[in-house]
Parts: sequence; C-alpha cells; structure tokens
Amino acid sequence: MREGDVRAGRAVVWLFCAVTAGVNVPNALVPQYASRYDLPPDGQALLLSIYMATLVGTLLLLARRPRPGGARRLLLAAGVVSILADTLIGLGALAFGFVLAGRVLAGLAMALGTSAAAGLALAHLGERGRTAIGTGTVLGSLAGNLGAGAVAAAGGAVLVTVPFVHAVLTGVVLAGAAVLVPGGDVLRGTARRGAVPGEWSGTSAGVREIPPAVVLPVYSPRQRVAGYIVGAASWLAAGLVLALVPAAVRQARPDSSPVEYMLPCAALLVTAWLAQRALAPRLHRVRAWAVSAGIVAGTTAVALSLTGGSLPLVTAACALLGLAQGPAYTLGMITVTNRLGPAEQATVTARYAAWAYSTCAAGVLVTGVLAARIGLPAGLCLVAVSAAVAGVVATGLAGRARSAEARALDELAVTALRPAG
Repeated sequence: MREGDVRAGRAVVWLFCAVTAGVNVPNALVPQYASRYDLPPDGQALLLSIYMATLVGTLLLLARRPRPGGARRLLLAAGVVSILADTLIGLGALAFGFVLAGRVLAGLAMALGTSAAAGLALAHLGERGRTAIGTGTVLGSLAGNLGAGAVAAAGGAVLVTVPFVHAVLTGVVLAGAAVLVPGGDVLRGTARRGAVPGEWSGTSAGVREIPPAVVLPVYSPRQRVAGYIVGAASWLAAGLVLALVPAAVRQARPDSSPVEYMLPCAALLVTAWLAQRALAPRLHRVRAWAVSAGIVAGTTAVALSLTGGSLPLVTAACALLGLAQGPAYTLGMITVTNRLGPAEQATVTARYAAWAYSTCAAGVLVTGVLAARIGLPAGLCLVAVSAAVAGVVATGLAGRARSAEARALDELAVTALRPAG
C-alpha cells in the first residue's frame, strides 16, 4: 500500500471523526439546556430529532444524486459546516433558537461527511476502509460526548467553551485533510467490476486481487434487508441513550458533574468500539439473532437500571448495550455494501445511514413523548419489545448460518483482501 494512500485514508477518517464528535457535543450540554430553558423530555428529544431530520434529508438527496468526482470537496465542506454549527451552538447561551439552528447545520455536516468519507476511505485504505465509517461514527461519538463532558466539568461558560474547543480542533484536522487528501476523480477511478456483479477488488490502495476460486460472501436481497433492520435497531438504541439518559441521570442525581452524567454514554460507546475491534476479523460470521438479542437485553437493562437511579448500574447497563450496538451497526453496513466499489459504497452508505438515522429520529422523538407521560424506563421497555419484533424479522430474513466450507472460503477471502505490504 502506498504511503500517500495511507496518510490520505487516515486524514479522511480523522476528519470524519471530528465532524461526528461535533454533532455529539450538545449531548453533554442537554442538562444545562434543560435547566436554562425549562425543557421537558420531549423538548430534549427535539434537539436530536431536528438534527436527524436534516441529516436524513441530505443523505437521501446525496444517495439520489451521487457526485463521485466531488467527494473531496464534500468532505472538506463537511468540516467547514461543522465549525459553523459550533458557532451557532455557542450562541445558544443567548437563545435556544441558535441551538436548533446549530443542530440543523450539524445534520448537514454529518450527511456530507458520511457520504464522502465512505467512498474515500475505501478508495485509499482498501477493504479495511469499508468499515471505517462504522468505527469512525463510534469513535467520534465517544470523543464528542466524553470530551465535551470533560471540558464542561472544568467549569466556566460551558455553553460557549465546549463548542469553541471543538471548533478549534476541527479546524486543525480540516487543514490537515486539505493537504493530505488528493483531489481528482478518486472514486470513479478506483471503482472496478469483477467477475461477480458488484465485486470490487481495489486498485488505488494496492489491495491484492481476489483469487478466482475465492470470493467474498454473496448476500441476497433478503439478507441486505436484514442488514438495514439490524442497523436501524442498533442506532435507535444508541440514540436513546445519547439523547435521553444524561438528563435522566442528572434529574435523579442533581449534584452530579457533567462527567458523571455522561458516563453511561461513554460506557456505551467504549464497549461498542471494543466489540467492533474484537469482532472485526470475523464480523461477517456474526448472526443477526445474536446482535438483536444483545440490543433487546441491553435496552431492557438500561430501563430497569433507571428505575433505581444508581449511576453504576445505569453505566453497566449501557456498557452491556454497547457490546451489541457497535457490531450490529457495522454488520449491517458490510452486509448492504458487500462487494461495492468506492463510488457505489458512498451512495449505498448514504442510503443505509439515512434509514438508520431516520429510525433513530422517529424512535427518540416518540420515546421522549412517552417519557413525559409514563416515564423513561417504561418508554425504553416498549422500545425493547419493538426491537425484539424487529430482531425476529431480521433473523428470518438472514436465513441459516453459512456452512463450515463457505465460512472457510470467507476467511480466505478476507485474508486475500488485506492490503499488500
């Protein structure tokens, strides 16, 4: 693999992580907004839902009208828009309307970054870049939530300081990406069809050719639908924790610091990332029923832990949920983008993310309304029931486990696709 491709690929992932961190920064500020502007749970859910609505709308537009030659411009634009969003979020200390406007720009930045980074990461890093967006989403979310909580705990004008710090850091990463990521029609130049429809073996990043007798697993349309269902369930679970749990913890423990009430979110994201890393070599062998059961169990555990108000129990329950949430999102992504080239990867990833985020937006908004009436624990229990139904459907669509011989061929295919050198 050429050194320039590695640097460019890493710069793409770093900038995407910075943009993702930006959209998560307000999560640490929700308790302050709730206190300052007297926001009920459904008002808090609106902060996430308005962001998701913009994100999904933009992703659907990008999926319908892909621009392979403009991926680099879209990625850099995402960084610029993210900084503008931070500016408006900072002005949210003056009026809540600025916060809502900032969330709209954050949704736009995330959509641009998701679509562009998905293709660029695959073009520069080869097959290991296929899951970069799933991993980058988790790492960026972790950095945004935990970092914002740490800055807020330091004291001062937190509603202004937290977004300002992120804007400065994003500016640094954006400048590096502008230098390291090459221009030109990178995506279209690397997309190449193979013997199997939709197959891509990679060219730009020096990825080895797929041996004629060894191919990646072929997923049927039914299995791809299962991937969409699993991805939506995983992101809904994460969105509920990130949007509603911090304020619930602070309500139960008014004297808690920003770091304390962000601990459950951090626990979810840390275990999600660790599970992604641990299962990465064999993620294509993970079954839909396994991750679905984990999401149901984790969501139920979070609901039960909130009834007691114990921070250690809530944190442990969120950690349990993360063990399934991280692999579920990435599993869905590699299923729906299986064998696609960089240009197609960008388009299908935008469609996949739009579906997952729209489900999350609707679910968080409905749960927020329910929480205002029957309480958050009861609302989460209803979500767990819905996730169980979705898991049964996804399991049925996924079908039987692959044979030992087929799995052996999959392992050989993954080895063959590892970057040369």
